This record gives sequence, C-alpha cells and structure tokens, in this order.
Amino acid sequence: MSSTNDLSRVRADLDGLGLYQPLPPECVPLVETLLREIRKRDSQIAGNKRHMHSASKKEDMKRKMHVAERKVLDLQLLNDQAVAIIRRLQKESTDKSELLVR
Repeated sequence: MSSTNDLSRVRADLDGLGLYQPLPPECVPLVETLLREIRKRDSQIAGNKRHMHSASKKEDMKRKMHVAERKVLDLQLLNDQAVAIIRRLQKESTDKSELLVR
C-alpha cells in the first residue's frame, strides 16, 4: 500500500512540474530522492537570492550613506566659510564704527 501511495504522490509531483512521462514503479525511490534534492536546491537558491538582495540593499545603503556624508562635509565647509565671512564683515563694521566715532 505504501508503494502505491508513494507512486501516486511522486506522480502528482511530476505532473505538477509538467513532467508527464511514464513512471515505472521501480523508479519511484530514485525519483523521490531526485525531487527531494531539487526542492532542497530550490530552497538554497531562494535563500541565496534573498541574501544577494539583502547584500545589494546594504551596498546601496552604503553608497547613499557615503553620498550623504559627502554632502554633510560640503555643508560644513560652506558653513565655516559663511561664519568666516560674517566675522570679517562684523570686524569691518566695528572698525568703520570706531572710525566714525573719532
């Protein structure tokens, strides 16, 4: 009875894969093993795809982070330049005010 159930199950699995060739009963154990290996490999491939997608997202995020860090550095430089200009103008203004007072 078990071999009939095995044959029916394997036949259904093969049909689901679009493999309609005849399946002799003596080949069932081999085909079961092959199907199990195929499922295992499919699972590993899916896991690898997820890992690759995750790694790709990490690389993308690293790239975006690098761009953002460069922008921050550029803004800090601009801010430093603006502060230096403001201080220079304040000093000029103070100097001119002192000249006017004299």
